[in-house]
Amino acid sequence: MYHRQRSDTNQAGIVDELRALGAAVLVVSAVCKFDILVGFRGKNYMFEIKQPGKKLRPAQQEFHDAWRGQIDRVESLEDCLKIMEE
Repeated sequence: MYHRQRSDTNQAGIVDELRALGAAVLVVSAVCKFDILVGFRGKNYMFEIKQPGKKLRPAQQEFHDAWRGQIDRVESLEDCLKIMEE
């Protein structure tokens, strides 16, 4: 069973900023091994938000390694936008 960890302190700001840009943001950290699911301009993005310099926990790293779709570790709105603009 997956137990929810405390959110990184930068998560709320990133979520608010993404929503202000018109993105749909679903916080899924309570049920998933990543933090947010973002819908923007017809595409979906999975992001794990971390504080600068912090690494993924072992279970998160295992999930990221096994996932066969897009999932990214981000630290800021700018990180999200770089990925979403690709």
